[in-house]
Amino acid sequence: MNPGRQEQSFARRLLWPGICIALLAVWTTYCHLSWSHQAGHLPGLLAFFVGLLVLILVNALVRLSVRTWQRGLRWLVSSEAWRLCGWTVVFAVSTVVLFYNVELWRGKRAWAAVVREAEARGVPLDYEASIPPQPPEDQNFAKAPLFAPLFETRQIARSSRPGEYTSPELGEFERFAVRLYRAGTPFAPWLEGHISSFQTLWNFHFLTNRTVGRPSSTSTSRFANNAAAAAAMLVELETQGSMLDELRKFSDRPECWFPPDELLAGLLFSRQADAMNGLLRVLRLRASAEVALNQSTAAFGDVQFILRLADLGRQKPQPTSVAYAFHHLAVVDALQPLWEGLAKRCWTAEQIAEVQRQLEGLNLLGDYPDAVRADGVTMATMVERLIPTSGSGRPMPVMENPEDERPLRWIRLFYPGGWSLQDQAAILRFHLETTSEYLDLTARRIAGQRHGEPRGLLSSSDPFYPVFMVPKLLQMYDDASESFPFAQTAVDLATLACALERYRLAQGELPATLAELAPQFLAKLPNDVFTGEPLKYRRMDDGGFLIYSVGFNKTDDGGKPCVRHTNWRGETESRFDLDQNDWVWSRPAAHTGN
Repeated sequence: MNPGRQEQSFARRLLWPGICIALLAVWTTYCHLSWSHQAGHLPGLLAFFVGLLVLILVNALVRLSVRTWQRGLRWLVSSEAWRLCGWTVVFAVSTVVLFYNVELWRGKRAWAAVVREAEARGVPLDYEASIPPQPPEDQNFAKAPLFAPLFETRQIARSSRPGEYTSPELGEFERFAVRLYRAGTPFAPWLEGHISSFQTLWNFHFLTNRTVGRPSSTSTSRFANNAAAAAAMLVELETQGSMLDELRKFSDRPECWFPPDELLAGLLFSRQADAMNGLLRVLRLRASAEVALNQSTAAFGDVQFILRLADLGRQKPQPTSVAYAFHHLAVVDALQPLWEGLAKRCWTAEQIAEVQRQLEGLNLLGDYPDAVRADGVTMATMVERLIPTSGSGRPMPVMENPEDERPLRWIRLFYPGGWSLQDQAAILRFHLETTSEYLDLTARRIAGQRHGEPRGLLSSSDPFYPVFMVPKLLQMYDDASESFPFAQTAVDLATLACALERYRLAQGELPATLAELAPQFLAKLPNDVFTGEPLKYRRMDDGGFLIYSVGFNKTDDGGKPCVRHTNWRGETESRFDLDQNDWVWSRPAAHTGN
């Protein structure tokens, strides 16, 4: 026997396995590096198993093809061919089973690590347990008769659509809900130093029927002046007057508990949030019109009611940052009549002190931990409901028609449970490591990055997770990182404006610095959440003043107010570009014009 030929034959036998191992290593390394730099690529472990399975099948196909070419078609029914096919099936099935078990092990390991970290931080991860119990009826503002339909039926049905209302009465307010994405919404002109344009508000809410959805009782859209448009608006809002008066009787109740939204619906839109935000919008319109018509007592009562609803609207069972973001928009917009009333100097020092007390109790930043925790827990629970990781799991229906659920049932059958666990762990880790560290509530300032970085977010091997989950998570974090500082800063500016007006009424002039307000007119000066320093203040030569925050750019632009976004066609949108200029509360020497 020739040793050289034997060694050559042995080397030839190792050539094909060596090539396969090299190809598998290169493929796995390439996929892992691509996945670590850009979402949407196959993770390294998944790429390894896919590559291994492909090599097993390609190896069998090549061997079958070569042997068939050498020995003819009859070889395909030989015992050797059957053994080759049998071993191929065994190796392929073993690879798949090994893959499922490895991913399950990785999922359980990742989940256990997140649970340990959450327990160390004292952060609960149980969705159901995090929903507070319903308070006694006589303590619950939401038990006002107006909200009764929300308790009588499911809060959000899967068949619900925007434009379908729980009741005609609630529908009247839901239609007024402020939406940042609704083109043309006249939103918070006080940020630009402008009074309400009632002609514009009339056209948006009544003439075009985009919001109210009913014929206007006044045929003309032209008014002699702003006061005439304000008077017409008050006439239109009389239909909601009796409901608002009835609701005001319940506003002294300390709690506000609505039936929790369905899991998926709570991430998209909420009837209860629409109702509360619509109430704020209606009151803002009415109070602004009352200020314009010098009905100062009525306007003061509505401003008080606005601030009470702003506080009650925060108290939602299991709220997400999406619900808070919309509520914050409504609150910022609802400060308009307060800005206009202070500019016209139509209230007494005692009335302003009462409004200031309400503003000081409106701690919006304090809601941030619960909101982002709800984001993480809600998204993780939704993944568990979509792809249960245990036999006791209750799958969440997604489609309206049960027959349309059949494809999803097949997906659940073959979807690795380990991926579901890894997705949940990655979502919660993102919350623990990124979202929860954005705000330092002790220092009352921003401590993290505004836009979410996927730190710990892409640790799951699930290739569908970066496509369907990660964008929503980053969007929710971006919404929260913007809306909480924005709304709290607006409230802080309004608080300082009240204290400054009280100082002026008492001393006959404005203070030289904000420090002179404490402690007589303000217990503690609010700091700028971006710098940790006091908010900027400047007296104007005409007797007015500017107070402002430096905003997200953290640059003092001298009190230059932020401007509204423009779309790709160059048209001005309703929402403000908060990345430019300062966030300003300005007041001229006196505003009396209509």
